[in-house]
Amino acid sequence: MRRWASRANFVLVEIGEQHKEFTRLMSAAGVLVRDRSSDPGCDGCVRITIGTREQMRQAVVALNETLAALKIKGGAQ
Repeated sequence: MRRWASRANFVLVEIGEQHKEFTRLMSAAGVLVRDRSSDPGCDGCVRITIGTREQMRQAVVALNETLAALKIKGGAQ
């Protein structure tokens, strides 16, 4: 799972062909995710917004569950 370093309030992650389902599952878990696949050079990428520590703890749980459900390697710690 490719990701880019960020100094902003989001992280850009390349999910691949399952980006729409990833976005749907993460949104259902209450994590703000935006599909950026229509942006030039961002095919299969999603933007994950950074929140408070507690929100990020919840986001890590949702991220690991979503990646496992979609059988995508590269969980979060």
